[in-house]
Amino acid sequence: MKYNDSLHRFTKESTFYTIKDYSSLSDDEFNHLLNIYMILSSNEIYPEITVNGREIRCARIQPLRNEDDSGMISHPNLLISQLEKKIDQKISLMHSLDLAHGDLCIFNIGYIGNEIYFMNVEYTFEISKGMTKDVKDLMDTGFEWEGTFDEFVLYDFNNWKFCLDREEQKLLRVQPVQEGF
Repeated sequence: MKYNDSLHRFTKESTFYTIKDYSSLSDDEFNHLLNIYMILSSNEIYPEITVNGREIRCARIQPLRNEDDSGMISHPNLLISQLEKKIDQKISLMHSLDLAHGDLCIFNIGYIGNEIYFMNVEYTFEISKGMTKDVKDLMDTGFEWEGTFDEFVLYDFNNWKFCLDREEQKLLRVQPVQEGF
C-alpha cells in the first residue's frame, strides 16, 4: 500500500504539532492505519494522537538526527547507550504487540522530552499476518530484500544502528553492516 500523506506543522500556545493528512486513502486503508496509530500511541511508541477527519495530529517529535544532518545523534539528557536501551525496549514492545515498523532507521526515531518515539509509521505491519502483498512490496521495492520475512521483522533491531556513523557504532559496539543478512 502506498501512502500519499501530506505533512504539516504548526504551533499553538508555544507547542509544535505535526499533522498528517491521509485524505487520499480509502476508508479501509485509513481505518487500518488509524488502528496502528492508536495501538502505538496507547503503548507510548508514538505520541498521543488526535483525529480530525482524515488528519492524524500529534505533538511534534524532535528527530535524533535529521536526514540532512551528518552530525552525531543527539538527545539533551540521554547518553547514546541509554538511547540504545530505550530504542531496543520500544522495538521489543512493538513486536510483542504483533507489529513491526517496516522502515525503522535513525531518521525515524525521535523524542519529546525524555520519551523516545518512532516516526513515519505508515509501513508498520502486523507480524502474525506474515508475508502480505504490501509487506512483500516493501521488502522488494523499498529494500531489495533478499532475506526471509522473519529476518525482515528483526531488521527493526539492526537497521537503525546501521544508519549511525562509525563513531556512534563504536560507542554501541555495532558490528559492520551486512545488508539483507
